[in-house]
Amino acid sequence: MIDLGISNDRIGDIQIAQGDLGAALQSYRAKRDIISRLVKADPSNAGWQRDLSVSHNNIGETLRKQGNLPAALDSYRAMRVIAERLAKADPGNADWQRDLAVSNERVGDRLTF
Repeated sequence: MIDLGISNDRIGDIQIAQGDLGAALQSYRAKRDIISRLVKADPSNAGWQRDLSVSHNNIGETLRKQGNLPAALDSYRAMRVIAERLAKADPGNADWQRDLAVSNERVGDRLTF
C-alpha cells in the first residue's frame, strides 16, 4: 500500500510540472488518504507520520498555487500538528525539528498574506 502512496506522490509532482494543479491535488490527496489509513493502523510509526505531514504540505502547496489560501492554511496546520508531535517525541532528531520549522513557516506565510 505504501508503494501506491509513493506512486501517487510522484504522479502529483509530474502533474505539477505539467501545470495540471487539479490533477496533482487529486494525486496528493490520494496519497494522503493511503498514508492516513496506515497511520491509523500503526500510530507509532514515525515514518508514516512524517509521510502524512509531507502529504499535507504537498496539498497545501498545490492549494496555494491555485489561490485557495484558506484551504492551504488548513493543510499547513495539519502538517504542523504532526510535526509538533514528532519534534516533541524526539527533540534530538534534527529532521523532526526542521519539519517543525518548515511547518511553522508555511502557517506564518499564509497568515501574513
